[in-house]
Amino acid sequence: MAPKRTGVMAGNINVKPVKKTSTSVTGTIEAEKEYSSFVEFGTYKMSAEPFMRPAVDWGQSVFIRNTMNKLKEASKFK
Repeated sequence: MAPKRTGVMAGNINVKPVKKTSTSVTGTIEAEKEYSSFVEFGTYKMSAEPFMRPAVDWGQSVFIRNTMNKLKEASKFK
């Protein structure tokens, strides 16, 4: 969802491996270009163009939907 004028910023967004415990699943996403936060939050000269927060919201909803579907499948008697 990053603005893609040149594609450099979108090409420098990385997902770190997911960490699983018995009670949680945690992932890390990093926008590694030094100006990513200026684009995300804006400056006094430039309006914000959020891309990380909408992407995280979307990914979270997909994760929850897929998890719920798997739990529903697992709970069916065979």
